[in-house]
Amino acid sequence: MVRVRFAPSPTGHLHIGAARTALYNWLYARHYEGRFILRVEDTDISRSSQEMSEGIIKGLSWLGLDWDEGPVFQSKRLKFYQKKAEELVKRGAAYYCYCTPENRKASGQWQTRCACSSLSKEKIRHYEQQGLKKAVRFKVPGGEVRYKDMIHGTITTRSDNIEDFVLLRRDGLPTYHLSVVSDDIDQKITHVIRGDDHISNTPKQILVYKALGADIPRFAHMSLILGKDRKKLSKRHGETSVLEFRDKGFLPLAVVNFLAQMSWSPGKERIYSMEEMKEKFYLDRRSSGNPIFDLDKLEW
Repeated sequence: MVRVRFAPSPTGHLHIGAARTALYNWLYARHYEGRFILRVEDTDISRSSQEMSEGIIKGLSWLGLDWDEGPVFQSKRLKFYQKKAEELVKRGAAYYCYCTPENRKASGQWQTRCACSSLSKEKIRHYEQQGLKKAVRFKVPGGEVRYKDMIHGTITTRSDNIEDFVLLRRDGLPTYHLSVVSDDIDQKITHVIRGDDHISNTPKQILVYKALGADIPRFAHMSLILGKDRKKLSKRHGETSVLEFRDKGFLPLAVVNFLAQMSWSPGKERIYSMEEMKEKFYLDRRSSGNPIFDLDKLEW
């Protein structure tokens, strides 16, 4: 069964780009009679807020994007991620790092590998007795990471271009790579459909899937929405929050069609019902170019 997820971070409003990602995941799940999971990635405690979480949920509901499971809040699963980090250490796929960012930079180890990967048991015991805080780093193996993206085709990354990245910070909070993979495995996600700004994250996450002995989902990285000036979409390009469109009196179906047809062409009609979009949706019918945010097309 197809299982996809929409996993926003509640550090801001539900904007057009994230809403399109949610819509494509929802359409994919509904087309294949799968499951659409809502996950709130709120482990960035200092920047996340309950107000933003509620706004995202309201925005999805207004668009008509119902979910089958969730919302699952990552902030309530911290012990789960910590256990996953310890599991990776026991498997020999990760190690404790006692370095601070400052002393790593000063020692010239800032780029790829950390000296903590080869610490002796005695040295680790010494650091522990001193009460030094530690992070958990993934031990990147040699070779290359290769996968077939559903939109971009085969993508290959050499492992020596990937640093030994942090899984668990010194304060015990998980990084994105640990929490997202742990949840994808736990929630049995089969397809990851997201923006192509995540392409650089995917090799790291594939390594974590493998280290945990899990099946790797299929990836589809969509091109990002740009403003008419060909720059990354931002507030200066006009309304970008879904709830702003609601408050200005736009109809949900109009906004959904606007989002869907930015880089996907279901046919010759200008407006489609949700049922028609579910029936016609295929990822291979979308444009690989960056869609342009043009409010005139919504206001016609």
